[in-house]
Amino acid sequence: MDNGNGYRLTLLTAIIGLLYIVVGTIQEILFVIQYPVFGIPLDPIQALLLLVVGAVYLTGINHMRIKLEEGYAFVLVGSILAGLIFILQIIVIGTNALGWFLQLEDWSGWTIWQDITPSIWLFPFAMVLLIYAKTFDPLKTRHKEET
Repeated sequence: MDNGNGYRLTLLTAIIGLLYIVVGTIQEILFVIQYPVFGIPLDPIQALLLLVVGAVYLTGINHMRIKLEEGYAFVLVGSILAGLIFILQIIVIGTNALGWFLQLEDWSGWTIWQDITPSIWLFPFAMVLLIYAKTFDPLKTRHKEET
């Protein structure tokens, strides 16, 4: 990877990976102490998934730091995982909205704010990272230099 864009991609990956780790850890702690906070549900499975996404990003920075091409794959896989978690949460919101629309008893007091989770508000950060990685593709630059 070249020095400029490769370094920025590594830094951005580290920041977003740490963000996922911190939010996942906070969500796990809130679950353990049973203290609900707006925007962070008491969901240990989602917290674990956020920790996995953060771990994938942070594993990738080790490879990018020593200029291995495999580091770029960790950015892509982390973004794919973040996207899958986001899509699952959108499906949950859709099914809850359908239950509310059909006026089912369990969903009578449902609001969309109950389903706004870290997977929703962290996803744009993952997309910024993916767009940056695709726009300033360090592998493309490296392969052009080799030919």
